[in-house]
Order: sequence, then C-alpha cells, then structure tokens
Amino acid sequence: MVINKKSPKNKTLYITKDIVNLYIPKCIEIKEKIKNINDVKNKTIIGNSFEVLKKMPTNSVDLIVTDPPYNIEKRF
Repeated sequence: MVINKKSPKNKTLYITKDIVNLYIPKCIEIKEKIKNINDVKNKTIIGNSFEVLKKMPTNSVDLIVTDPPYNIEKRF
C-alpha cells in the first residue's frame, strides 16, 4: 500500500465539482482592449497579467491578485 503524504509546505487546495460549476462562469479571457470596465467587473480574468493589464483602461483596477507559476524549474 502506498500512502501519498504531502510535504508540510504543500498548500494544495482541493475543490468540489459544485464549486467549480459555481465559479467557472465568472472566469474570462481578455482578447482585446476593454472599453467598458463593467464587462470584466466581478470576474476572474485568466491570462498573463502583464498582457491583460495592457488591455485594461487606465486607473480602472483597485487590486490585482496573481498566481505566479511555481516549480517551473522542477522536473517531474
């Protein structure tokens, strides 16, 4: 029997399908410059933050939360 024991520093979160189904409609990708900030209000924007920010109107964002890529140098 193999027991998968997580590292003490592992902060992996697990979510249910119900949670995914609740939030996935709020996830969007930005393809072109945003003309109306209300089009992205209360949404989670998926993409490269540096590229997405170029498409946002000036002075339209109060807070940005990013999720940097982790373990990109790690070989699995």
